[in-house]
Amino acid sequence: MDNLLALPIGTELAGDYRIAKVLGAGGFGITYLAEETPLNRGVAIKEYFPSDFAARENTTLVRSKSRGLDEDYRWGLDRFIEEAQALATFDHANIVRVYRYFRQNNTGYMVLKLEDGVSFKAWLDKLGRRPLQAELDAVVAPLLDALETIHARSFLHRDIAPDNIMIRPDGSPVLIDFGSARREVASHLSTMSVLVKPGYSPAEQYAQDGRRQGPWTDIYALAATLYHAVTGRRPADAPGRMQRDELVAAEFAATQGVYRTGFLQAIDAALRLAVEARPQSIAEWRKMLLHSAHTVAPPKPQRAPAATAKASAQTRKLEGGDEPKPFRLKPKPKPAPEPPAPMAAINAARALADAAPRPAMPKPLPKAPTRSQMSTFIGAMTPLAAAALVNARAGAKDAFNWLQQAMPRKVAEAPRPERPRGLLDRLADTKSEPTVLAPAAKPVIETDPETRLLRAAAVTPAAAPTPQLPAVIPQPKPKVASSDSLLGRLKQTMQGFVLRAAIAAAVVGALISVELWGPAVGLPVPHASLLGGSDVSLIRALRGHAVGIDAMTVTSDGLIASGGADGQMLIWNAKTGEQLRSILAPGQQVTSLASSEHVLLAGLSDGSLGLWQMDTGEKLGAFNEHDGPIWGATFLSGSKLFATVGQDTKVRLWDSSRGARNTWSDHKRPVFAVAYSAHRRLLATAGADKTIKLWDERKRRLIRTYTGHTEDIRAVAISPDGQILASAGNDKTIILWSTTSEAPLKTMIGHANRIVSLDFSPDGRMLASGSEDGTVRLWDAATGALLNTYEGHVKAVRAVAFLPDGHKLASAGDDMTVRLWNAQIGGYP
Repeated sequence: MDNLLALPIGTELAGDYRIAKVLGAGGFGITYLAEETPLNRGVAIKEYFPSDFAARENTTLVRSKSRGLDEDYRWGLDRFIEEAQALATFDHANIVRVYRYFRQNNTGYMVLKLEDGVSFKAWLDKLGRRPLQAELDAVVAPLLDALETIHARSFLHRDIAPDNIMIRPDGSPVLIDFGSARREVASHLSTMSVLVKPGYSPAEQYAQDGRRQGPWTDIYALAATLYHAVTGRRPADAPGRMQRDELVAAEFAATQGVYRTGFLQAIDAALRLAVEARPQSIAEWRKMLLHSAHTVAPPKPQRAPAATAKASAQTRKLEGGDEPKPFRLKPKPKPAPEPPAPMAAINAARALADAAPRPAMPKPLPKAPTRSQMSTFIGAMTPLAAAALVNARAGAKDAFNWLQQAMPRKVAEAPRPERPRGLLDRLADTKSEPTVLAPAAKPVIETDPETRLLRAAAVTPAAAPTPQLPAVIPQPKPKVASSDSLLGRLKQTMQGFVLRAAIAAAVVGALISVELWGPAVGLPVPHASLLGGSDVSLIRALRGHAVGIDAMTVTSDGLIASGGADGQMLIWNAKTGEQLRSILAPGQQVTSLASSEHVLLAGLSDGSLGLWQMDTGEKLGAFNEHDGPIWGATFLSGSKLFATVGQDTKVRLWDSSRGARNTWSDHKRPVFAVAYSAHRRLLATAGADKTIKLWDERKRRLIRTYTGHTEDIRAVAISPDGQILASAGNDKTIILWSTTSEAPLKTMIGHANRIVSLDFSPDGRMLASGSEDGTVRLWDAATGALLNTYEGHVKAVRAVAFLPDGHKLASAGDDMTVRLWNAQIGGYP
């Protein structure tokens, strides 16, 4: 809202208050810092000013914009005063205090205690890490007491989110900015803008009436806030989850071992879509959050896709198909279902591992295991051992060292292939059938390491046999003849269940975090068959983000820029791993990045664009014509011309000196990806309409439209010579196209979840893909053969990019880490 609509500085209200400055403004009102002159203290004053149908006259008087809106304006004013009256009755240390309310200037005012502190969102950002369990408990317990007090008066907050919880200097929280009146006005006027907060509002708040809202509504919103705290990302919007629920449970998305298991499961229980499935009162939820044990007690919310009959039933309920329960009536408790079989296996394994003594291990060897050794051992692991890995990490390192002594050391090298010919020649020599990975290469799903290994090991619901724990691990013989004899030795010596779990944890730990007890750099991760002379090791991991990384770009001289949901962009030196500087876009999520000549272009979640000088952090310009998030951005020629695509379905071409110069509206749904070929001046765009459009940037016209994907397209890339176009998306498929025809050249299949990023190597011979399954895959761009799979990320990979030399590959994602890999494949200079 424009501050010109606010009261002038120095305005006096009710004879006791003098306006000092504007603190904030929204669609429902304006908040001021004011001085209460009789008591010589600062206060916050909220003014009723619905910007959609209110205007100001003579600097102070407020009126409706037209006579037809008079009734709506007065009705909303009455709701504002009613909320002030209700809040004034609360005398709770963790609920914002209302000193006074009054009518003046044909509007209403609410005088609030001026709270000293920062928002919960700013508090999380300031920590620079995930909050500890004790820190969250100190915040959650008072908030639960405050909400219980509110609900006891048949009142709801309706707008709990990280920016509506203040953290005082002493660490205590306070609830501010209640949304009950806003919800009443929004319902009355059929507007949604002041009704919901994406990610934090449950599905019932998207319904036009509030009949199905109750304490469970605030419980969902607070759970979403806690999910943000423990994972670094807010949950997906409730309507989207109703169609396809891909929310990763907090139990798996949060850092393992930092939070109580019951605490995380309580968050998951409160985030269930169905109203009846959530805790129905604060008292019920408090027991789960603050008084739960580490073992699994309540049923874990399922993560099955919601595009089913169940989702349709939930949707019908939201549309009024079922009569809601009275606000004060607590539903009869339902018997808790049995936990899913895999979770039951994990619980049993945890109990056994906790009760067993730790076995003795021989001394470690200095040499790290080879990839063949890892693969041999993984084949010998049992599903039951995989299920127990969480509680077996205490003895994992020693078990891993013992395994080194038992493994054969000689690994046969694959023959070096002949040097391939040109890319188009090689494409012409290959068939167009999809390239599908062999069944042995099990895809990695987007979840935590426990679930990933459980799926790979194919855990069955059958009851686990009672393990027999040996007192001491048998010492391995000095020589091992073959892998088969090794497997036999493993079966004989690893009779103990805890030993299997310990070794499983060691191997998985090595795959996920090679820095834990392997060498700091240079340790290869498991991958597909590589050509002789290949190096696909991890070079380094760059850590500095406090939230997941959504976008990344690489400059022509090897700088890396990354950004995420907190609006922070970090600039890195890829050669040294040094963080050079931080650039901040306050209050926004960085949704796309591009760079040229050390100028950084950032697309933001509110539809605005920013240009920054990467060397100094100086802001060079800002633009705002998109309506909604900008999902893709790319420079065209130099650092003056660029293109952007976004939620509003528009493709916009910009000149930094003049703003938007062209807008194309050929896409009918949101556009998620854009790529540019400077060699042939071609622009490719793709999105939710399942099409890729190829544009002639010079002539400003559409050349052709490609169709072939069955779901939304999330990524596009053009080879450096401008001859090959790659696309990928929700159908987990990569398709290669010629820029001179509409027929597909090659189809590659292998990722286990949707693909959200693509990049060609500088010579155009390799293609990298990043997926929400947590892996990065390296492909031969001509044959479609899989060259390597990088599995260092533990969560979704959001961006991949080759460095200028073509021998290194950068990736970034939800685990808040930028990883730099060697990408040297034998025969690919």
